[in-house]
Amino acid sequence: MNVEEEDMESQLNPNAAEFVPVFIPPSSAAAIEQDLSSSPAKGAEQSLENIDVPSSKEFYTEISKRPSELESLNEDTNKSFNETTLNGVNT
Repeated sequence: MNVEEEDMESQLNPNAAEFVPVFIPPSSAAAIEQDLSSSPAKGAEQSLENIDVPSSKEFYTEISKRPSELESLNEDTNKSFNETTLNGVNT
């Protein structure tokens, strides 16, 4: 087989008459799309209506029990606004 014949059999042939994409059946494509769109942390939860939102008092009571989590969030925020860094990289 010569070079021209090898080029014609390549899937990336620039001289090909047309591009034919790989076909994925619609049912498989929808399943793949669903997997990509759902967060692993949330799972398949589609609606936020079933999520219990605490009252302001419950929220502040709960965060007062975990100040270290708030401090770590605050440290990350301060790092990103540091004058000598841009997106966490020293400038």
